[in-house]
Amino acid sequence: MRRGAGSSSLTRIRSASVPFGSALAAGILAVSLAPGLAAQETPAPEPAPAPPADEAAAPEAPAKTERPKSGIWKGRHSLILVGGMHFANTARDAGILTAPITGQPGSIDYPAETTLRVDMDDSGIFGLRYAYNFRDTWAVRLGVEHAASKLLDADFDQAEMETTVMGTSLTDDQKQELIARLNHHSREHDIDVTFLDVGVERTFNRNSRFPIWVGGGMGWSFASADQPIVYERLVVSDRITELDRIDVANEVSNPPEPWLPFDQCQADNDPCIEEKAQDGLTWHADGGIGFVVTDSFHVDLGLRLRFIEQVLDPGDSFMTTEATLGLRFMLGGR
Repeated sequence: MRRGAGSSSLTRIRSASVPFGSALAAGILAVSLAPGLAAQETPAPEPAPAPPADEAAAPEAPAKTERPKSGIWKGRHSLILVGGMHFANTARDAGILTAPITGQPGSIDYPAETTLRVDMDDSGIFGLRYAYNFRDTWAVRLGVEHAASKLLDADFDQAEMETTVMGTSLTDDQKQELIARLNHHSREHDIDVTFLDVGVERTFNRNSRFPIWVGGGMGWSFASADQPIVYERLVVSDRITELDRIDVANEVSNPPEPWLPFDQCQADNDPCIEEKAQDGLTWHADGGIGFVVTDSFHVDLGLRLRFIEQVLDPGDSFMTTEATLGLRFMLGGR
């Protein structure tokens, strides 16, 4: 009986131990699979919302271009006040034709040409120039300048003229008349010349306190004179011997008639010429160097060579030189 009872007890223990082992195995399996299942069941985080448009990062500003020290760049306007010296030249270098004197022992084979050289005197010059930079280094220029000068009878010799007249066959009154008229016609004449110019200018060394510029162009000169411009030369017959009479080609009055009028030629065949102020074309080339006080104000030193077609009619073309000091004021541009 006991033996049978022990057998049934052992059977119960074994049958009870089977569920316990299965439960333990299932627990171990659940623990090993739990992280993977948790990862699968956890939802992914939602992306952060985009910031509003006004809070979006602003684009980087482009780097500023460094301005040249001279202050000269595209779009710049310049006003330049200039003043200096105008070194002029010969405005006429041609003789005066005169009709022949005939019937004299030492008569000249006329028509003869007497020397006449009219110089335009050195003078001051002043004006205003405007420049616009259509490129950083290139500018178009306009300018107006004025020179108040004088016309000089360069070859007139008063002492020689008076000595020659006194040895002629004229009467004393005629000699006085002719000497006075010749002296009057050799006097200085005021002449004003205004230059209107257009051209271009090229600037070098802009990133320096001493920019250099060169330029050129053309224009028109306007000349004016307040008084008649008349030049007269003494023309006499040749003397072969000391006994030969010296006759005069110039017109004189016959006493007791009044003197002939001055400031005009007396006859077409007189050794005399009437000039008038004349406008004409001009061309110029120039250059200079500036001193930068600020990027809006320079002091310029310039030199200009100018070719002038004429300031007198009849007259000749000639070259002049202008040395100027300029005050340059600049504005505008980037």
